[in-house]
Amino acid sequence: MDGGATDHGSSGAAPAVDLSVARVFFSGAAAVSALLTALYLTAPPAEPHRVFAAMFAAAAILSAFVAAVMPRVPAPLVEHLLLAAILVGEAGAIAFVPLTGDPKQSVVIAIIVVAAGAVAPTFQTAVAAATLAVLGWLLVALDVPRGEFTHWIVNVTAAGVVSVAVAAGRLQALGDLWLTRFMTDRATDAIVLVGADARFLYANDAASELLEIPRDELLRLRLQNVGPTSPPSAGPRRWPRSAVPGRWSSRRSNARAAAARCRWRSRSTSRPSAGASTSA
Repeated sequence: MDGGATDHGSSGAAPAVDLSVARVFFSGAAAVSALLTALYLTAPPAEPHRVFAAMFAAAAILSAFVAAVMPRVPAPLVEHLLLAAILVGEAGAIAFVPLTGDPKQSVVIAIIVVAAGAVAPTFQTAVAAATLAVLGWLLVALDVPRGEFTHWIVNVTAAGVVSVAVAAGRLQALGDLWLTRFMTDRATDAIVLVGADARFLYANDAASELLEIPRDELLRLRLQNVGPTSPPSAGPRRWPRSAVPGRWSSRRSNARAAAARCRWRSRSTSRPSAGASTSA
């Protein structure tokens, strides 16, 4: 499939974790860890600051390495890498309690657990991460005074529940979005989305075939580039000059009709509009 959309096959199953999204996640984790390293070296908010700085520096280096090799990582391993990253982050957050001796540092684990729900690749991953975080906190908080223990066990557990709920809602929305995209990409009718500036924002496979332009090239063009009155940047190989000077024509008449229909719809509204034509 052309046009930058990942082809997940012809089945209706949910796609694997997107490698580009995972790479952005690990790149962001590396950047945040590097900033926290600098913070604990210059203006430490907690002690022992050198230990925390070393932890964040190690996380930054590891995350940057994973982000760099992500394009070569097999897709089935991406989910495991994300789960490992979440667990490492939770372990580091849990370590704040015994290292500082301050139960109030449990707020760090609550923050990390909720954030995990926003990046967990599957519902099972979110449940596992939340469960292990609560259990890990219990192991290091056995000596915490009863009143504070009760307070923080409620907060950490609530954070786990929120994390799972966030993951469930996010993954459901992503699944619905993917299914819609799957059906649109493979529709038998040509479907395009044109912006107010006449630039193609989306084109499905049928539109690419109808206009005889690959999707990745089509998304770099404007409507006038594929219309009957202007030569497209794709070149005259696909759009030979007609007998009328200054005009260009497609080798398929219904491609011209599609472009004309798209032009009419793009002029009728300032918002992005979709145009469809019957297949050849």
